Amino acid sequence: MRPPVSTVSNERDRPVFPQSGQRRSNGGIIGGQPRYVFERQGCVGGTALWRRDPAERVSGIVFFRTEDEARVVEFYRERVGAETWIEQDGCTILRHGAFKFGFCGREETDDCGTLTFYYDDRERVDELYERFEDRARGPPETSERYEIYRFFADDPDGRTVEFQTFLHPLPDEE
Repeated sequence: MRPPVSTVSNERDRPVFPQSGQRRSNGGIIGGQPRYVFERQGCVGGTALWRRDPAERVSGIVFFRTEDEARVVEFYRERVGAETWIEQDGCTILRHGAFKFGFCGREETDDCGTLTFYYDDRERVDELYERFEDRARGPPETSERYEIYRFFADDPDGRTVEFQTFLHPLPDEE
């Protein structure tokens, strides 16, 4: 089954997703499955891997452009604890739990978006704050609006990184 797209195409004749303005292009094959790359103005975008099993229909990867792939990948591996999932020519895809994100070496850095890592409890967020105090924008705080405990930091490219825990039960925990 193909993803829902409108019949309107953009200048590159790629289907347009009307709700987001994203374009889909064929990104090739990963693990025997089609890979579609979503492009948005100003950001590299993400990838959706279409699976045969309806229970695991889509898995995602968020990509960012970086002028210094090695430095930013080292930061996420060494400081955040991510591991390399796939190493490609000019792009490294990392995994932290179920979260997959990639950095592609380019002439321009893309610092839009926020990478949010969430944990089981406040104590873990506090431990991470101690590890990232040199890059943190401030100490952890509670957001009453979203019922989370969090702090923000900057990665080597100046991209926003958030470390948080939810202060309410999650849907899969109820």
